[in-house]
Amino acid sequence: MEKPDKAKLVPISWTKFDTMTKGLLTKIKSVKIPFDSIVAISKGGLPLGVVLAHNLNIPLLVVSAKRFLDGKIILDKDFSGIITADEGSPCRRVLIVDEICDDGVTMTEVFKMVETKFKPDLIYTAVLFKRYWSKFNVNFVETILKNKKEYEWIVFPWEPEKPLE
Repeated sequence: MEKPDKAKLVPISWTKFDTMTKGLLTKIKSVKIPFDSIVAISKGGLPLGVVLAHNLNIPLLVVSAKRFLDGKIILDKDFSGIITADEGSPCRRVLIVDEICDDGVTMTEVFKMVETKFKPDLIYTAVLFKRYWSKFNVNFVETILKNKKEYEWIVFPWEPEKPLE
């Protein structure tokens, strides 16, 4: 499917973020998988990662992904967080989180990186928003963006509506 040509700003309040995060957490808990670590994609996935890590009482690791206009993705090859090499330690059952999954390229690259670096038993993914045209199959999605006439540009509460001067 083709992406819409027009863009519409859709601001999300902290209250809406909280409500959506609780809904996502309910979906994650419903599968009864004892995740042992969360990998949050920086920067947008950090607030969600922090809330989920606190509520699931598991370590939070961070990967930095930078995307450029030409579509190229640069991943920071080093994770931050608590990683141990003990049998059954974190990174056996990983939950990768981000605020939104657009075309799925970033999530695909981070998924491959987690697979290669940690060789976990399972990897699941979670996002607050997913676009209908995304090529990545996210496991837990709170809202699918289906507007085919306008591109909904989600403005999260931690993002400035206009740059600081």
